[in-house]
Amino acid sequence: MVVRSCKRSISNKKHTLIALCAVLVTVIVGAGIARADTTPLANVEPGGTIHFSGLEWIVLEHKSDGKTYIILKTPTVQRAFDPDRTNRFDPTDSNNIGYYLNTTFYNSLSQKELIETVTWQQEDYPGVSAKIGLLTLSEYTQYSTVYQGSVLPNIPYRWWLLSTPTSTSEFVCTVDGTLNGYWSNANADATDIYCRPALYLQAGLMVDSSGTVQEGPVQPPAGLTANPTATSVTLNWNPSSGVDGYKIYRDGTLVGTVSGSQTSYTDNGLTPNNTYTYAVSAYKGTQESSVTSITVTTLMRYARDQEVGTIIRFSGTDWVVVGHDESGNTMIIQTEPETRMVFDYDRLADNRFNPSDTNNVAYWLNTTFYNAIEGKELVQDRQWSRVQMMVDGSDGTDYGAVTGKVGLLDAREYLTIKDLLPASMMPSGYTAHWWLRTPGPDNLTTITVGDNGNLTYDYVDALHYVYPVIVLKKDVVLDDSGNVVGIGIAAPTNITHSQPSDTSVRLSWDPSQSEDVEGYIVYRDNQYLADVGNATEYTDTGLAPGQTYTYQIAPYNSNGEGIRSSPYSVTVRRKPTNLTYTRDRYQRYTLSWQPSADENVAGYKVYRNGEVIADVGNATEYTDCTLSPGSTYTYQVASYYTTGEQGPLSDPVTVEVPIPVTAPSGLTNTNSAPGNVTLSWNASTDPNVAGYHVYRDNELLADVGNATQYTDTTAEPGKTYTYEVVPYDRSGIEGQCSDPITVQVPDVADTLTAWWKGNYIEVKWRAENVTLGSRAVLWRQMENGPWQAIKVLKPEELNGFTYKDYNVAIGLNCRYQIRQQGTISNWFAWSTAAESGWATGDRPFAAPKNVRIAYGEDTAVVSWDTEDGQAPYAVKYSTDGGETWRTTYTSSGTITVPRRSKVRIKAQGSYSHWTGLVTVR
Repeated sequence: MVVRSCKRSISNKKHTLIALCAVLVTVIVGAGIARADTTPLANVEPGGTIHFSGLEWIVLEHKSDGKTYIILKTPTVQRAFDPDRTNRFDPTDSNNIGYYLNTTFYNSLSQKELIETVTWQQEDYPGVSAKIGLLTLSEYTQYSTVYQGSVLPNIPYRWWLLSTPTSTSEFVCTVDGTLNGYWSNANADATDIYCRPALYLQAGLMVDSSGTVQEGPVQPPAGLTANPTATSVTLNWNPSSGVDGYKIYRDGTLVGTVSGSQTSYTDNGLTPNNTYTYAVSAYKGTQESSVTSITVTTLMRYARDQEVGTIIRFSGTDWVVVGHDESGNTMIIQTEPETRMVFDYDRLADNRFNPSDTNNVAYWLNTTFYNAIEGKELVQDRQWSRVQMMVDGSDGTDYGAVTGKVGLLDAREYLTIKDLLPASMMPSGYTAHWWLRTPGPDNLTTITVGDNGNLTYDYVDALHYVYPVIVLKKDVVLDDSGNVVGIGIAAPTNITHSQPSDTSVRLSWDPSQSEDVEGYIVYRDNQYLADVGNATEYTDTGLAPGQTYTYQIAPYNSNGEGIRSSPYSVTVRRKPTNLTYTRDRYQRYTLSWQPSADENVAGYKVYRNGEVIADVGNATEYTDCTLSPGSTYTYQVASYYTTGEQGPLSDPVTVEVPIPVTAPSGLTNTNSAPGNVTLSWNASTDPNVAGYHVYRDNELLADVGNATQYTDTTAEPGKTYTYEVVPYDRSGIEGQCSDPITVQVPDVADTLTAWWKGNYIEVKWRAENVTLGSRAVLWRQMENGPWQAIKVLKPEELNGFTYKDYNVAIGLNCRYQIRQQGTISNWFAWSTAAESGWATGDRPFAAPKNVRIAYGEDTAVVSWDTEDGQAPYAVKYSTDGGETWRTTYTSSGTITVPRRSKVRIKAQGSYSHWTGLVTVR
């Protein structure tokens, strides 16, 4: 498919290129849009008739919920209400009319999927759920024209109602049309009463111009609400009638699909304090409704708001909230011991918690343990007090606080939190004791948690468990599962991207709404990529075309890293390749390219000098004729995708538009005879003209050099052709076209013609004034060889025939005769009735022979032997080793080409043979 932006018109005897800026627009009609010749079923007045499942029905009422209540216009089936004389409507009883209606009759309906299930009420019995039912007596009197209604006229039948006149089990109400439509009752086993089905059609249906029910557009769900948590949103909506399911979109991307019976959806894994727009559509088959939308912001769940004793998860481990300080920082203790070790290896040293002592547990906690923490930037420095506890529980010496990232519980802190710690932390036996940081009654001991969680003390070089304690910064936030996710700085939003090339992605985002943001960190595939400071864009380079990468952006300040954005996946799109152009004789430039290897390509956009000039859809060619002579243009092409994104620009191609040489004038037909047309014209006044091309019906016919006359010997008698002459300059670039002329080639009567059609000769005989004898034979001669009989004419061919002669050889011409016997003048002798002459037309020639090369300094003259009828010759030559070829024409047997070229030559004719490849050194 080629997309063009121009057309050619003829004005003032010059060819003028008129630019038509054409834009291909594909109109995608949204699924579920009703046809223009349908109207809503709800517009049919009660009492009107419709066609449903091939039957005629009467509309009784349109309900407030959109359903339409209808009844069969003319019943056709007579049957008992129940042969067991039971007057209860029961779809589960195989003898009952309710069973018949909801199996046999229901299954016979071709549009049964449009019927709603409803509860059918009975006066003396509970309602039953079914697709098909009957009118009750109260409904009949409401709708019937016999009573107070106006929509249900009387019909001359007796038919069942759903109601019972009394509690007597064998009687059922009926309508007796033979008694002016008044109701009466009958035994339930009566078999001469008609069954007249009623049913409810779904809301939103349509009817066409004939009143036939059709599915309407799928209705979007109504009543959409959203309930956010920190990392999830639960959506709820009202059901749409008769749909297969619902599609849930987050920020324009499909994130979930649920069945038609489900009217809620929970979207997990969201970012706290982030705003999302959700849209929910209903679908049925391939139809999808419009969407109902809602915007919601997830909550921010801070660690500082969690109750003491709450278990949270940090660095892959469970921790218990111990408390919160006045600044909002949160102290937590790990629920599983990290290791079993001594408090201090030097028993003679003091018993104080000391991060600077390499033998001390405090040193190990603040180096080895701290360095292994994931998210250590969220841990706050703390002053760890060291107040001695005496045997009676009173305070002893205060050794002053020490600063560190990781500590242990103090004995007093432990006693406050003890009852809220998991039972698994309470030791049972000496080997399960664990250290506190409180110095013991003497320099050799430290307080520990002993059996059943009671406080005791032990020597500092004893082996006990270590339960690390840290303080989380005040703005640390959690997800719904209690996982620490970062500092409570709102994540940046609205990440988008573009592709400067097929190996790079430029990301951009809206800044965090928090006030204390100092910069942003970019992560790719969960690995640190760059700190971009306050910038809100970043270009990632060195990527692999076709590869998918996932990015997140995290804000940060002096307290640490904030909440990362939701993951944003980018597939690095490939650029279109091999962008090239060709130029035609109307100075139109056609671009072409190789399609992208990516999936989900929706189309291509063409750029000229950096601006989009066309969206060509899935085409891989584009013709631009809106160019100005003497100007230079740069073109590029980019693919775009069903996802809405655009890929990188292709490599550019530059077009230099030459100033065209002016057209010749006065093109005329100076002579036409059967089989040839002679053209002549006035030479162009442009000094840059190097020669002329002759075109017939928009196809190049000949390169005549500087000649101003040409005879077309391939013109078929009786046909009409359009001729044009186009000049070209010394570079071979064509200029303006001459005015075209149309020539009717004269036909001839009483003639035998032979016309080359490429690989065969078409022989025609038409006898208007000649009567052949009783026997006639077609003969053929090849290049002065012997005559051979090739066909005996049938009686019906004596006045005319067309014969395709494939038994011909390339390079050998043929002529034909018709010889007859049985003329009145000589009944037995043979005579020649007609002769064709040598065949003309698109004759195939053998490859030119004896190709020779004469070398000059920069050029070479290639020559070959010529034969009559072979000119003009087509010459193809390449100066780049055969990557690209240029074609020119010559009437002589010579051509001048650049040195270091490759050349091929053939005579005129579509089926003529090329020479082998000639290499010019």
